[in-house]
Amino acid sequence: MSSPYSFQNSDTVIKLAEAAIRKGHEVTGIYLYTDGVYNVVKDIEPSDDRDRNIPSLFKQLIEK
Repeated sequence: MSSPYSFQNSDTVIKLAEAAIRKGHEVTGIYLYTDGVYNVVKDIEPSDDRDRNIPSLFKQLIEK
């Protein structure tokens, strides 16, 4: 439910899904709600930390 760059919730869900995939589980979806939908909008500018581009991290997760 939280928007990108406001908390670490987005990072946590990405890392959780990646860990599940590494363990052989299938992640069929991540539910984004309210401001959470902005996590996958590619036009959202990353924070000062360019390595933490949340939309890009979600895209990489989807490709896995």
